[in-house]
Amino acid sequence: MLVIKKSILYISLLAIFTVFINLFSGYRGVFPLDTFAFFDTGFRVLNGEHPFKDYWAVSGPFIDYSQAFLFYVFGVNWLVYLVNPSILNVVLVLSTFHLFKKLNIGNNTNLFFCFCLAILAYPNSGTPFVDHHSAFLSIIGIYIFYFAILNNILFIWFTIPPIFSFAFLSKQIPSSFILLTFILSLFYHLILNKRDYNLKVLATLICSTIITILFYLFFFKIIELDLNMFLKQYIFYPLTIGEGRFEIFKIDVNKIIFEFKFIHLSFLPYFCLNIVNFIKKKKYSKSLNFKVFLTFLQVYVFLLISQIITKNQIYIFFLIPIFSLLSFSVLKNYDLKYKKYIQIFIISICLFSTIKYFDRFIIHKKFHELQDVNFDNYADGRILDEKFYGLKWITPENLKKEKNVEKIEQIKQNKEFIRADNRKKMVLSKYSIYSTLTSESTLAPSRWYPEDGTGFPIEGSKYFFEYKNFLINLIISKQIEVIYLLDQFNDKMLLNYVDKDCFKISKKNNFTIYKVLNSCEDFNSKNSGN
Repeated sequence: MLVIKKSILYISLLAIFTVFINLFSGYRGVFPLDTFAFFDTGFRVLNGEHPFKDYWAVSGPFIDYSQAFLFYVFGVNWLVYLVNPSILNVVLVLSTFHLFKKLNIGNNTNLFFCFCLAILAYPNSGTPFVDHHSAFLSIIGIYIFYFAILNNILFIWFTIPPIFSFAFLSKQIPSSFILLTFILSLFYHLILNKRDYNLKVLATLICSTIITILFYLFFFKIIELDLNMFLKQYIFYPLTIGEGRFEIFKIDVNKIIFEFKFIHLSFLPYFCLNIVNFIKKKKYSKSLNFKVFLTFLQVYVFLLISQIITKNQIYIFFLIPIFSLLSFSVLKNYDLKYKKYIQIFIISICLFSTIKYFDRFIIHKKFHELQDVNFDNYADGRILDEKFYGLKWITPENLKKEKNVEKIEQIKQNKEFIRADNRKKMVLSKYSIYSTLTSESTLAPSRWYPEDGTGFPIEGSKYFFEYKNFLINLIISKQIEVIYLLDQFNDKMLLNYVDKDCFKISKKNNFTIYKVLNSCEDFNSKNSGN
């Protein structure tokens, strides 16, 4: 009974801390291009819109729908927005704690590394982000794989395909890499087991996969989403982005070694111990420990590759406490002369890196490019709207408090002007918050607007005309009468796709108004089906 109470206490403390540290991070600072993205689309989905149909989406539909659900249950505000990543942070940390408890890691050791994981996982962003969702859900999928092996319960196997589908629908990479890891690890596991057991497992996984696919097809049918649009936006177009990244992918040995040094150092004891066991122990290759090793060796390699080819800030330091726990899980079976020193080394690496990256990503918010910002100069987000209660509004481009207040007041004025306009409108801005601010859809054709083609096709892309047709069809089908370009939005993001003669253009304060002229050729050709 005492042991049970102690475990409950540990889990409770860990869960509370994990939520708190992510909330602390999520309230600090704004990176306009990324921070608000799912705040807006979550609200839009809540109000009946859908990715791929009402806005171009190259990633993140799972986050859109999960955020919409949370908004529906708890209301639309910044705290509820931060609940989404906080929940995933908790699930990752507690599932890690549970798995390593199953692998006989002591509670105190387990708790220490999981506290480090809570800091190094989602809080480096704090707000919903596609890479984090994709990676963490994939890792949870791997955990479930080993829970299934340890418990030998078919239902646990059944949950694996849905989890990986959520990861993939968060972002295609790294989830695809880790799905490949799962398939290879599964294949190795099945080779070492009896035929009857294998058939049951495979039948369960196939059945679950089919049901998962049918569920999505049924959902597409309900929302009247053309499967072809989903495939173009989520599969085929992102592949063209990926091709470009692999073309410029260069192996910078120094960067790989030094940028990820603490990940390497945390993995090194685990790697060496397993290699020694593989050489010395005849049946070690069939053991659970070796299966786990092969799996996380692939995770290690694939997540490094994924991180190197992405343009986002580094987020995979969460691997350090996981690899540290893996090292302890193997080390506990050794009676080495220098065992204590190896353990101290592992703990020191994890502790030092946690403190280092806590300062870099949570205090100085490097992930959102706020590392050179004085946070004393933040503005209260509540100035803009009660929905942003608690948000410390400061951006990379506005370092002084008065500038942040000025920007908020400007957005507030924009909101009031747009809200007073009764025409059907589309709003284009790098601040993706106008739907939530005006409490009506502003029908933005994309989740975000990077000018490098990572958000939607730009000139030169073979899917350029797909997006052009998508945008024009959206203007026509939604009967858009006026388009607002706000906050120094680049007009090429509109005029590269729709002829300038299709609009009557006027200026108002800090924004441009494009009144739609239905008589223009672009709209007539689409209406006629040409």
